[in-house]
This record gives sequence, structure tokens and C-alpha cells, in this order.
Amino acid sequence: ASVESDLKWLADMRARLREIPLASLTVEHAQEHDLLAARIERERIELAEVRAWEKNPSFYLDLVAGSVLAVLERDFASPCERVVLATRRLRQVPEVLRAAKVNLKNPPRIFTEVAISQFAGALDFYRRTAPSLTLECREPLIHADFAEADSLAVHAVERFLDELRNDVLPRSTGDFALGRDLYQRRPETAEMDPAPVESLLAAGWRALDDTRNRMAAVSERIAPGLGV
Repeated sequence: ASVESDLKWLADMRARLREIPLASLTVEHAQEHDLLAARIERERIELAEVRAWEKNPSFYLDLVAGSVLAVLERDFASPCERVVLATRRLRQVPEVLRAAKVNLKNPPRIFTEVAISQFAGALDFYRRTAPSLTLECREPLIHADFAEADSLAVHAVERFLDELRNDVLPRSTGDFALGRDLYQRRPETAEMDPAPVESLLAAGWRALDDTRNRMAAVSERIAPGLGV
């Protein structure tokens, strides 16, 4: 339901954007118009076609950990206000991960393996990093609420990790390949780069070869004759 709501919002925003006559805009605003149009299409592609929320457990990591780090780390409000915001987000972690369990439909195995490692890191974030970022707040009740929410998040991630290892991983047989056409549209909307994917692939192989050559040169200086 949330995805459908977001897609409707994007469609409405795209319609509003198309109503703006480009001829009436300054050069700078015309560029911003194009950037926003590309951003809307990129978000639509990710939600409707790539569908990482169905295929990649790590999609949920930013929701349950990155969102908490963002409010604790950024100096946009008082320390205690930021702890209150982080507490609210931590309390949503169990519901987000319940949704993840329902949404995930046969992820690629490598995605699940990576997610298991990353969510193990999220536990360390909840137990160590997040509490260390609340020390500037001196209100005991706010800290108590935060500690309770943090514990709820820890238990939710522990349950989710168990689910990933014992249920999701054994059935993770999906394919991570997007196909040429869909992959082509991603750099067009993310970077506004219309270069054919074949040229991007060729550039990637050249960069890989160059990196390997430099690694070989460095390893020869460190340990002659032993290779990388």
C-alpha cells in the first residue's frame, strides 16, 4: 500500500511538472526542471520495475538504521530533540521489518548473504554507535525512552536476521540481472547519461584492467616475483 501511494504521488508530481511551460523558465530553472523530471522517473523505476523492496533485504537497512543515524548525527536541532526523533524511528523498526518479511519474494542469494552481514552490523549500530550519539542530551526520561526503543529495535533485527538465515536464504534463488533495457534507463535517470550500456561496460572493463595492472606493479615493488 505504501509503494502504491508513493507511485501515485510520483505520477501526480510528474503531471504537475509537465504543466510548467519550459519557455517561461530561466536557464537555471529549466535545468532544475529536467533534474526533477529525471529524479521522479528514477524513483518510479526503482519502485515499480526494479522493485528492490521485493528482491533485496538490504533495501530495508536504510529505513531501520540509516534513518536513525541521520537524525542523531546531523546538527539540525538540539541534542534532546534529535534523540526524541531517533526514538520515534526506532519504535517503527519492528513494523518495518514485519513488512519486509511479507514483501520479500525470492531474492537473489547474494543479496540475502550481503543483507545478513549488513543487518549484523545494524545490531552493533544499535548497541554501541547510537547510544554514543545521544550523550549530549542530559534528560534522563528521554534517555530512558530511547533505551527502550533501542532494545525493541535490537530484538526486531535479531528476529529478522534469524528469518533471513533460516527461511529467506534457503529460498533465495532469484536473479539479480535487470536486463539491458531496464539497466539502460537507470543511468539515464540517475546521471542523465544517455550513453549506451555497451560503452559503460567497455569503460568498466578498461578500468578493471587498469586497476589490475596497477595492483601488479605495486605488488612487484612490495614482494618481487610473488604476484598480487
